Amino acid sequence: MLKIWHYTLLWALGLLALRGPVFGQEQPIRIVIPASELNPFDVAEGAPIRVRVVELDDNTTVNRLEQEAQKRFREGRYQEALDCLTQAYQISQKNELLYNMAVYSSQLEKWSDCVQFSEHYMAVTQANAKRDQAAKLKQTCAAHLSATPFEVSSQPRGARIYIDDRKNGYVGNTPCSKKLEPGSHQLWAELEGYLPVQQRIEIQKNKPYRLNLQLTPYGQQGYVFVDCSIKGAQLLVDGNPMALTPLEAPIALAGGSHQIAVERNGYRRVEQSVAVKQGETTTVDALMEKSEFSYSWRTPVGWTAVGLGVLSIGGGLLAWQAADDEYRDSDKFNRLANWERVGYCFGGLFLAGGAGLVIWEFLRDQIDEKDRNPDYRSGSQNQKVSSWQLLPGGVMYGAAF
Repeated sequence: MLKIWHYTLLWALGLLALRGPVFGQEQPIRIVIPASELNPFDVAEGAPIRVRVVELDDNTTVNRLEQEAQKRFREGRYQEALDCLTQAYQISQKNELLYNMAVYSSQLEKWSDCVQFSEHYMAVTQANAKRDQAAKLKQTCAAHLSATPFEVSSQPRGARIYIDDRKNGYVGNTPCSKKLEPGSHQLWAELEGYLPVQQRIEIQKNKPYRLNLQLTPYGQQGYVFVDCSIKGAQLLVDGNPMALTPLEAPIALAGGSHQIAVERNGYRRVEQSVAVKQGETTTVDALMEKSEFSYSWRTPVGWTAVGLGVLSIGGGLLAWQAADDEYRDSDKFNRLANWERVGYCFGGLFLAGGAGLVIWEFLRDQIDEKDRNPDYRSGSQNQKVSSWQLLPGGVMYGAAF
């Protein structure tokens, strides 16, 4: 009986077997095993056997090619897995194989092949869940085709580079390169003994981007604390998003001039240039104001009261005018005089109350209580530097050319 490894050799040789037409039909797969690989107990003693021939039909061959492709794919041998599927497709023309060929091509970063296999699969397949997946896969691979080369270096070398994902977006150690899709990306750089860098980069289509980072050793940095009047505002340093307010601790920056900005929808942007000095903490007071005036109940109530006051005073004047035509001490005169007093009295009250509400509306603090930072200008900020120290100023240059 043949050993297991003999059968393994049998299937491997079967994968490489060729087919040919005989009398208008396809020949079965022929697998030839050298005599040296045969078990002595499989042949009669003294028999002049030099080879053993095994024939497999197409379906069996395709099934075994698919199984072998799946096995090699799980082992990370993507090119060998793709070769197996390619042979299986040449034999069977099974449409289902096209989707897996597209997946394997994407693992090999063969984006053009991935797009072609995906398009072919969608052209011959009716609408279903896998066809939708093929459409998404095609879109992803097509995006990679338009990706732009990106190179990053640092002084000193060896900084760990992460892009778009601080935990799982590791690219490599500087100098390194990667292709990025056009658009905005976030970059992090870390090197032991140096302040980490966080940098936003803008990638343009078909314009290679090169970035050189000048890292700052620990001990040569200064600190900035942004004291903001509202919560949930975005802090930007030199155009790079850093954190949301309120800050728990100052942020570490390289010495020199930096542009500090705080922004939030519905509020006016606060921007200030600061000079950071080594070992010192600079505080930025960010008093946020509403970008558009928000009206409360005081406005409609106030103006309504003002209108009623004007009407009441006007009524009092009409009553005075009418009373002037009557005899004094007559009943009609007395009634009109009373209406005159009532109009003046209530008109004055309405007018004063309404005007007070309108003035209060325009002088009141517009910030909602839920947005207000209770620690603003309290001086209670924690002066301990956060463990993740941000250094947007560590960038020497970044250019697309």
